[in-house]
Amino acid sequence: QIKRDGGGSAITYWRPEQIKNLQVPILYKKIQQEISSLIKQSHETKQRARELWEESKRKVEKAIENEIRK
Repeated sequence: QIKRDGGGSAITYWRPEQIKNLQVPILYKKIQQEISSLIKQSHETKQRARELWEESKRKVEKAIENEIRK
């Protein structure tokens, strides 16, 4: 729909009436659940990465402090 209605412009702009008439496909429940599961997994992985980053920063800071004290 966006390709059809874009009018060849580099900047795509839809008028309110075009948005109102936009057809959004409804995915099968199983696919919705798979997408939801992947999104949750992504958030959990991102949080774990943050935790590991903070832990590694603390360890590096501690190692630097221990070296300075020698």
